[in-house]
Amino acid sequence: MSPFVVNVGTGDDLRSDPRLREEIETLLEPSYISTKDLLAREYAHCDTIYTARTLDCRLAGFFMAAWEPIPNADQPIPAAYMGLVATHPDARRMGIVRALFSRFIVDVMAREQVFEERLLLWVTTATPLVFRALAASFVEVEPLADGSFSPEGSALIAAIRKYLGRPAEPGSHPFVLHGIAEGTRYSPREAIRIGEISSESGFNLFERLDIVEDRGDRLVLVCRAPHVPRH
Repeated sequence: MSPFVVNVGTGDDLRSDPRLREEIETLLEPSYISTKDLLAREYAHCDTIYTARTLDCRLAGFFMAAWEPIPNADQPIPAAYMGLVATHPDARRMGIVRALFSRFIVDVMAREQVFEERLLLWVTTATPLVFRALAASFVEVEPLADGSFSPEGSALIAAIRKYLGRPAEPGSHPFVLHGIAEGTRYSPREAIRIGEISSESGFNLFERLDIVEDRGDRLVLVCRAPHVPRH
């Protein structure tokens, strides 16, 4: 039996539930210097929240998302923004992120049946931990670990940048957004944890692309849902 239960709520549920917002802020507190700007952006953007609760109803993790098409020259691209995901520090080895993503993938596949087209999934991040989590649950993740990307990936990131109002930066990798996450900084303890994990794994894409979390830089990742959720 799983030690937690995953539920799905709407953005309106989230914005109208002060207790849930307080739980989220408490869960995030060890990882960020301040959650004010981060949560203001996510609450305004996301229309869905997936929560994982322990059997005694404590919040063990959550994942926010927004179902939104990306405008494109010919026709909108069916898509979903993958927003903030986090787990309680005491629950990081319980498989919560994978369970949240698996539930999200079920919803993605249901929408793909309606659109009769695969959805573009995209996320912005400053940590290789998210890259690793996406690689474990999704497919066609770009850019690759070496920074390369396909012609399709190039077209998708161009559409996303236009949607965000962030034109390509000369001399910069197209998947890198400099200074987009204003007012959002990891706590010293979290920065050390991420650095140690990156060092142990030898994954240095963020360093090679000059992504500096302290100045609000983020990497955009695009991916697709697998045909069946991975477990």
